[in-house]
Amino acid sequence: MPPKTAADPDALVGVFFTTESHSGIRQIGAHKPGTVVRVEPAEALRLVSVKRFQYATAEDAATAAVWLEQFNAAALSDPVGPATGVDGQGDGATIAPAQE
Repeated sequence: MPPKTAADPDALVGVFFTTESHSGIRQIGAHKPGTVVRVEPAEALRLVSVKRFQYATAEDAATAAVWLEQFNAAALSDPVGPATGVDGQGDGATIAPAQE
C-alpha cells in the first residue's frame, strides 16, 4: 500500500510547538505556539525531527510512523535503484588532479 497523499484527508498529521520548547519564538513560518496545524506526513516528520515540534495526539504520531514505514518499504522495493555508470558514482572512473 503506497503512502497516503495530500488529497486524502486522513493522511494529514497534527503537529504543534510550545513556548517551552522554543522560548522567545513567537512564530515559525505560519505556525504559532500551541496552535495545532495539520500537514502532510513528510512535513510532520520534518517538523518533529528538525524543528522540535510535537505530534498533537498519539494517533498523529502513529500515522506518521506508518507513513514513514510505507515510504521506506516503497523506496527499498524500487526496481530502478540508483544510477550506475555515471561519472562520480564509483564506477571506476578516475579524476585527474588539476595541473598548475
